[in-house]
Amino acid sequence: MHLKKLRFLPLMTFLPLLSPGALGAQVILTLDEFLELRARTLEPAVAAPLPPAPWALESADFAIETGPGSARLRTTLELTVFAGGWQKVPLGDLGSITDLEAPAGLEARIEGGSPPQLLVRGEGRFRLVIASVRPLEKDASATRPSSIFSFAPPPAALVRGTLAALAEVEEALLARGGLLQPAGPQRWTFLAAFAPDARLVFSLFGRRVLPEKALLPLRYEARVFAATNLSRTQLQVQAEVELTVAQGRLEQLWLDFPADLEVVAAEGPGLAGWNVEAGRLRVMPLAPVEESLRFSVRLRGKNVAGFASPLLLPEGSRRTLHLVAAQLRGDGLLDLVEPGSARAATESEKSGLAISAQTPVYALADAARPPRFEAVWAEGTEVLAVQIDRLLVDVALGAGGRAAYQLWAEVRNRGTLSLEITLPPGFELIDADRDGETVVPGRKAGGGFEVPLFAGEESQVVHLRGLLPLGLPAGKAAELALPLPALSAPAARVEARLLLPPRRAGELADASRRQTIGPPPGLSGRVRKRDDALKSNVIAQQLWTRFAPQEAGGLFGRPAGFSSLEAGWSALSSAPAPILVKISQQEEVAPWF
Repeated sequence: MHLKKLRFLPLMTFLPLLSPGALGAQVILTLDEFLELRARTLEPAVAAPLPPAPWALESADFAIETGPGSARLRTTLELTVFAGGWQKVPLGDLGSITDLEAPAGLEARIEGGSPPQLLVRGEGRFRLVIASVRPLEKDASATRPSSIFSFAPPPAALVRGTLAALAEVEEALLARGGLLQPAGPQRWTFLAAFAPDARLVFSLFGRRVLPEKALLPLRYEARVFAATNLSRTQLQVQAEVELTVAQGRLEQLWLDFPADLEVVAAEGPGLAGWNVEAGRLRVMPLAPVEESLRFSVRLRGKNVAGFASPLLLPEGSRRTLHLVAAQLRGDGLLDLVEPGSARAATESEKSGLAISAQTPVYALADAARPPRFEAVWAEGTEVLAVQIDRLLVDVALGAGGRAAYQLWAEVRNRGTLSLEITLPPGFELIDADRDGETVVPGRKAGGGFEVPLFAGEESQVVHLRGLLPLGLPAGKAAELALPLPALSAPAARVEARLLLPPRRAGELADASRRQTIGPPPGLSGRVRKRDDALKSNVIAQQLWTRFAPQEAGGLFGRPAGFSSLEAGWSALSSAPAPILVKISQQEEVAPWF
């Protein structure tokens, strides 16, 4: 039966359509109107929200046991699955997976690939256990047995675990990826750093095994370089000792040294200590030496007029190369009076030695016959007040009748205010500096300049530059007198260089003075300290950079076609004589091809 109208319906159904004054009235609705009205009164259904992630891997706990050739990993995963259906969970690189234990309510299996993944289905929180194996990589050539294995853990919020090793393993290191600490004999705990591409690299070390050559009797060779410095107050020896072990192990070293010297220190990164016992030096390495060892020894003694080169004699050395050098610090000359068994050392024998190129180094054929030196000291109050260790003159001669002229003087001041330098007549000063700092020298009669000095015996460098009227002598073969400056104190050593224009060649009249000169003397430690102090003061740095001149430059550059002539000798003179140079003119130039 089809109802067209509804009568006698409950009143409360239609209360929203009734006014307060019409509660007693009758309302008649069709069925379609009723269904529409009822639908409008119901709230719409709210869809359930999606989970924030299909799964969450809370932690990965590892229990690792290492054997002779492999590491067995037992990984416990705390996994929460929010979404339905099959989900893929990355496992990292755990090695070869041998077993998977899944709880009830969770379907799980391993999907092969590189790297493999874990497929799971089932909502809830679960604990899974995965067993896997990683191979150990061994270094058979090492003197200490070592094994390495690594793996990439799953991307869990917390990765931790324990490591248990065999009894022969003494030490374990987590080289990369986290922190490892001991937890007992052959047992460690670790915590991995969280990173998307984290990889843990473990290194296992066993007891030290001596190589075959270390079990043989000790055989080693030595190179000993002893540089002697003599001053007015004392004699100092700086020795460098190098040992090369061919077989066996060097656990300690005894060295004999002259009885009139005192050992000040023995230093080196491989030394544990040193001691003087019964007049002999005993050196203890940090560990027994099986390859090589290098250290230095400093000795000192009283000032003497003459001495034989002090030597350090290593006990038990199969072959010892003795190298010696001697220098005099101060106002005097040092002469080689008896060469003994000394000869000039070759470049290969001197390789690696920290010594100036101007200092001769001698090799000894017989340690019982070292060379002997004698010192000749200058006298007079003028010399004692200030001394010049080195004078370097650099001259570039052109064809226009003028020469570029510069000089360096390495000075030690003991009580004077200035250094007087008298240049050849006609010299025009361009600039002057002391330790790289511009100075204004005073003028004196006769072309002299007075350069103020710092107080103290610390070395300081005076540098003058200018122009000198000096022309080439006429004729195909003539003689040139290269003038040198006069000083208010004797110079222990004089060096000079002359640049000649193209088609001109020069030879020293005194061939014994032909020597290769070194670079200009370096700035003293005072300037370096000043620069270091400026680094911490930004404002002072800016002012210095803006207003201070550049530090003293080097020797003149040699233009194309120019020739160079160098000379050097021990002078101990305050007015060195001019250098006589024989100039020849070349009419033809030899072809270069």
